[in-house]
Amino acid sequence: MAFLHEHCISGPIQSRRLGTSLGVNLLPCTHKICNYNCIYCECGWNHPDEEELRSLPTPEQIETALESRLQALSAENRPIHSVTFSGNGEPTLHPQFEAIMAIVCRLRDRYTPHTPVSIISNASRLGLPDIRRAIGRADKRILKLDAGTPRLYGLINGLRVARPDLPLREVAGRSETLTAAELETAYRNLVANLHDLPYPFTVQTLFFRGRSGGAVIDNTAGEEWDAYVETIRDIQPADLMIYGLDRETPEKDLQKLTEPELAELARKLRAAGAPPVQYYY
Repeated sequence: MAFLHEHCISGPIQSRRLGTSLGVNLLPCTHKICNYNCIYCECGWNHPDEEELRSLPTPEQIETALESRLQALSAENRPIHSVTFSGNGEPTLHPQFEAIMAIVCRLRDRYTPHTPVSIISNASRLGLPDIRRAIGRADKRILKLDAGTPRLYGLINGLRVARPDLPLREVAGRSETLTAAELETAYRNLVANLHDLPYPFTVQTLFFRGRSGGAVIDNTAGEEWDAYVETIRDIQPADLMIYGLDRETPEKDLQKLTEPELAELARKLRAAGAPPVQYYY
């Protein structure tokens, strides 16, 4: 069963990585909309009718719902550890993402000024100036990178578009896979944008093993592991969050790592000179 956010503002929920988190969902509440189709995504596969998009929440709707929730939490004296852009797909796809980021930061400053604004993103749209500006306003930038090679990156993330600047409606209508050349370009651009990002950021990586579409998936060992470590050295994030599967996945033939295995991967990363790393089981 897919885990979907049923409102534009949800929670607070207890997050493995962020503590008590109030979620901001900029996408439909009935299904996932994303430019990726990750085989492990807790939100499930992209919806087959997603070209018929329901109305996205407007900045005004986000402002009203978030202010109401923050007021209620304040009245209840319930602290939160993060106001988090996550939701049912890639948050930066919302065409008014920059304006909404400004609203969220303003309301945070008013009601809970010591709480960080966080964004969890697939990092695919960092090359767009408005997205870079908006992400720069967040306090925590958690950007995912699940592989060190274009091939495994494509297999894990189910890429469907090579251009991150496509409007949401065009992204939603795509079903074709990328060619090898498009995949290579998309991956290299992603790594370059992470390398050049002028703000501190966290790389988030989910490690697992399994099969998908007849292909073996394993980002924990061998050449794929070596390529991942080299990519981390290249982009130099401020820190790393590594974690294992937690909720049900749309691809069923995936294997969750044990806690000792995650701890060993963290140890190997530290030994290889990676930035500070925490693992979450």
